[in-house]
Amino acid sequence: DQTIKDAQQLAERLNDASVRVDGILVKVDTLLGSGQADGMIADARNTLKSFKQVADTLNARLGTITDNLARFSGQGLQDVEALVQDSRRSINRIEEAV
Repeated sequence: DQTIKDAQQLAERLNDASVRVDGILVKVDTLLGSGQADGMIADARNTLKSFKQVADTLNARLGTITDNLARFSGQGLQDVEALVQDSRRSINRIEEAV
């Protein structure tokens, strides 16, 4: 459950960062359009765009990851626990037989 909460918090932070990056990109576009930009500003703009793409991609995938973790922590985890219990019973039977 903590992993799911952590993933959700990460998704929220990425959304917040993405909004801030959008605002920065608007300001950079304004500056670039004003003719005052040099190579460093253009590099910063490209870096911010790359960061936004990574954040958007990760954010899109976090939903799937969170869903899968939630599914596993429910039925999947119960199945693993049942398998462990069955294995312990089998080992106990083998030990009793020997």
